[in-house]
Amino acid sequence: MKQYHLDESPLVYYISRKEQAEWVLFIHAAFVNHNMFQTQIDYFKDKYNILTLDIIGHGRSTKARKGDSIDKMSVWISEILKTESI
Repeated sequence: MKQYHLDESPLVYYISRKEQAEWVLFIHAAFVNHNMFQTQIDYFKDKYNILTLDIIGHGRSTKARKGDSIDKMSVWISEILKTESI
């Protein structure tokens, strides 16, 4: 999976693309990172586009700025979806 990051967001996200495929979004639980879905990613990667991310403060999403909080997750995820045309 290829790693991405938007300038306006502390989130790091990962994409595996297939042409003309539906998307699957994986958001991990607390105290882990996107790797918790490796088995599911391996299973779905040949049929679906996959987007997974590290929530703020987890995995590689550690560059939070003053005012960044879990409350902004939906905004950041929405920006990722728009940027990637999902």
